[in-house]
Amino acid sequence: MHRIVPDFVIENYRAGRRRGTFRATGMFVDLSGFSTITDVLMRDRQHGAEQLSALLYSVFEPVVRAIFEHGGIILGFAGDALTAVYPDQGDPQRAAWEALASAWSIRQSLASIASLQTSYGSFPISAKVGLASGDLAWVIVESSDHRKATYYFRGSAVEDPAEAEHQARAGDIILGPSVQAMLANQVQVEANGDFARLTGLLDTLPESCPIAQQPIDQEIARLFAPEVLLAEGLRGEFRQVVNLFVQIPLLSDDDLEPFIATVFGLQERYAGLISRLDFGDKGCNMLMLWGAPTAYENDISRALNFAVDLRSAVGFPIAAGITFQMAHAGYMGSKLFEDYTCSGWGVNLAARLMTRAGPGSIWLDQRVVQRVSKTFDVED
Repeated sequence: MHRIVPDFVIENYRAGRRRGTFRATGMFVDLSGFSTITDVLMRDRQHGAEQLSALLYSVFEPVVRAIFEHGGIILGFAGDALTAVYPDQGDPQRAAWEALASAWSIRQSLASIASLQTSYGSFPISAKVGLASGDLAWVIVESSDHRKATYYFRGSAVEDPAEAEHQARAGDIILGPSVQAMLANQVQVEANGDFARLTGLLDTLPESCPIAQQPIDQEIARLFAPEVLLAEGLRGEFRQVVNLFVQIPLLSDDDLEPFIATVFGLQERYAGLISRLDFGDKGCNMLMLWGAPTAYENDISRALNFAVDLRSAVGFPIAAGITFQMAHAGYMGSKLFEDYTCSGWGVNLAARLMTRAGPGSIWLDQRVVQRVSKTFDVED
């Protein structure tokens, strides 16, 4: 069974806790190189998809392991990136030091790989890492009939690491001001605006610890993810996928709950796979997919009707980007923790359309327009 719901979420749900806060050091890891590999391997269809799935696991397995071995919690994946946090537990300096140990291990692991070998040649792979400390709030939201649930994390512990990563070059580990101050006597850095680029270590990093995981609680996991994604047997493949990115204003938790209830209601009508709310470098946004893992003949119109109805149903302006492109649909991560997602040029384009669209607008790529211009009103 795939472990795609964080143990942290399952444990709190089981205990009846639906929201909380804590201090943590956050880490944002962005891997570069997979978009190019994905585009090239698409030429080889299923064999290419199998190659890509194997490559994803070979790269992400040591990344995920390095996080868990130092007490980190992976909050989720977003394309080729992931966010993790290291709870303070009364010792913020220790949490920052453990986070840096993970980041160092990740950089060493990718440096040893350097490039990925495929039937179409070798491709360079690298990572950029941002570390910052701050507050983290978490919320679990259930549908009115308690048959579905989702979760999200927000706060400076997820937003500031993403901002730190923006200052990075390939192979860099960038420290936010708070982490830099806590580890001032343990690291060598060079100034990078308000941030600092790690250049060396003055102390021995903490050793990795054994990873202890509880068996997957299937009953609770099914609330947060469709059964088809949890069960073994779903293979990575290239599929035509409709990608919908929705940007949402920064709302309070109390205002987000009715929004999520609206999303659940529209999902009952139009289907689609929800990838939880994400707070980070693009503000608050949500990704939904049609065509994977389940496809319908009218996936495009389902996605457009979902977006139009959502815009009408909520009491605030949203912005959306919708594309219809070939993508790799499959798992990203490792057996320790993973996520089912789609990756490729179309997903990235949907995110860019969303950020350009502006409040109240829904932007479409040309492939969508060609298929719906007779049934939906569109303009250049």
